Amino acid sequence: MFQALLINTLFFFGLSYGSLMVSVILTLTQAKWGKPVKRLAESTVLFIPISWILFLILFTGMDHLFLWVDPQHSIPEKTWWLNQPFFVIRNVVLLFITGLIGIAYVGKSLKPDLVYLQNKEPGSLSGFAKRLLKLVNTRETKGRDSEIPLAALYAACFIVLCCLVAFDWMMSLDQEWISTAFGFQYTLANLFAACAFLVLGFTLARRNKSLLPYFSLERLNDLSRLLLVCSLLWTYLVFSQILVIWYANLPEGTPYLLLRMKDARWNWMFNLLFVCLFAIPLIGLLTKKACRSPLVSSVVAAISLSGLWLEKYFLTVPTIQLHLERSGSISLAYFSVFDVSISLVVLVVFLLCIYCFLRVFPILPISDPLLSKE
Repeated sequence: MFQALLINTLFFFGLSYGSLMVSVILTLTQAKWGKPVKRLAESTVLFIPISWILFLILFTGMDHLFLWVDPQHSIPEKTWWLNQPFFVIRNVVLLFITGLIGIAYVGKSLKPDLVYLQNKEPGSLSGFAKRLLKLVNTRETKGRDSEIPLAALYAACFIVLCCLVAFDWMMSLDQEWISTAFGFQYTLANLFAACAFLVLGFTLARRNKSLLPYFSLERLNDLSRLLLVCSLLWTYLVFSQILVIWYANLPEGTPYLLLRMKDARWNWMFNLLFVCLFAIPLIGLLTKKACRSPLVSSVVAAISLSGLWLEKYFLTVPTIQLHLERSGSISLAYFSVFDVSISLVVLVVFLLCIYCFLRVFPILPISDPLLSKE
């Protein structure tokens, strides 16, 4: 159970926080082309409290996941970092701080739209939107510049949080493995997943004819290019780690790679990830015609999202299964009932969060002067 919960927490937490990070990037860069997808990127904000609950549940099952929880199996030199009290404190504090900053940022981002709707169409706001409007204080509207400091603060906290989650919840499964680039790999994978999610949302939004002038093929081309860039950067980070460990024959990294690249139970998954997260995005989105195609872009995005979920499985499960085998417990290779059922439950909750957000708030930043048709 905790194995399946860990996989889905890592994936959907990264997707929700990463999508919000895309909105932050669009805000800080004042990217005009990305204005129509800004609300789609912010729609994952309702899943942030759900991710807190998932992590709190995982804290109760740490002894099922980490060998270092038992002092007999811990490495003495690492106990200052890998100990339960400090582990829980640093994760809880950073999760809540980053999440609250993200929620506050979205509130500031929505404020001008809610004020605009209240003035233009007073009866169009739902009860939740009205309460949010009171919460963010509508007496004084400073424009969209007020969200920039929160955006910058969220960006800094997001990078630190993703690196911490990568080191604590994935790398520490194998105490001896060390990779300073692994945190950045997980951070970029979250942005990769966010771009894939936005491509899918973009193509679905095009089904509404009234939104077609905003969700144009030219903007789809830009978003697809961004997806391709994330794929290439993710591949570069993975390759750079493998190359250094292989070339230098690093003893702390070699067993980790051998388990995943040479063991017959897992090496096929490594090859599949290479195809899903590098080969298909590169071939599928190499031309402008493909990037402007809703069908091609959405298929590549769906494959990328599936591959990124499988990546979390690939990075965690082989080590957990190895520990179970060494302890004499029964290990379950590949996908168990818990893996499938918990994945479906978390996916449904995630989609419900997005649906509820888009039902309450406008899908476009209607008050933004930079929003334009193409």
